[in-house]
Amino acid sequence: VAHELYIDQNKRLLIISKSRERNTSMLSEIVKSCEIMGLKFEINNSNTLRLEGLQGKDNSVSAVTIGTVSFRGRHPDIIICDDIITIEDAGEAIRNRVQLIYDELTKLTSEIVIIGQPAHFNDLYAKLRPILKNKLEVPWGSIPELDIDLDAQRDAGVSEISIQASYFLKIANLGNQPFEKIKFIDAYPQVA
Repeated sequence: VAHELYIDQNKRLLIISKSRERNTSMLSEIVKSCEIMGLKFEINNSNTLRLEGLQGKDNSVSAVTIGTVSFRGRHPDIIICDDIITIEDAGEAIRNRVQLIYDELTKLTSEIVIIGQPAHFNDLYAKLRPILKNKLEVPWGSIPELDIDLDAQRDAGVSEISIQASYFLKIANLGNQPFEKIKFIDAYPQVA
């Protein structure tokens, strides 16, 4: 985001995440990076950044949560969705809400960056993975210097489902799919 603002100070960006605390933290880091590059802000708070001299009603960066009622009326050039689905809330109602939100976001701009990992075989991430042309997937082992100790994660009580989703991009079906629990077939029907 800081780089985009440095390159084009008229850019408008919208950040969507799960929590206000996360948004505040991200905006703080963006401000630090921009100030190092000499950019100054007219507005700098926990959900809005506005570069000095910016024209128009939209701010440089707005940060909202996934629970925001409406995204209409905004005119972002780029939207960044940060972990809008997680393992903890992969229920059907939330998956449907996130899908509806994504559909609304595509009406605002075609430049949407989605950060996260699939949490359910039928969530937005899982649906988009096969059709996206520009994607960067970084499973565990891709950058060994950044890999965490998976055995330590397991010893700390992190579930295998969470580890597989987070570090190997493998989605658990959690027993909802037909025949999922069948490990082997010990008999075959007679064919006449």
